[in-house]
Amino acid sequence: ANASEIRVATHGKSVAQLDTEIANAATVVCKRDSADDIMPSHARKACYRVSVQTAKVQLQQFAATEGKKLAQR
Repeated sequence: ANASEIRVATHGKSVAQLDTEIANAATVVCKRDSADDIMPSHARKACYRVSVQTAKVQLQQFAATEGKKLAQR
């Protein structure tokens, strides 16, 4: 498990804006966790994919809690 975490503010943002911010945050987290670029590229890609998927699940859960619906992807 990696310790890196980035919070993305959601208030007043479109789905497209959130997608962009989530992708950027995943890139930063995976670079940060790669420890001096020794992480193989396939592991960084997997990190990115899992990070984006996790963030989108969390966003959907947040939206459900707040009584909002976001477009399914």
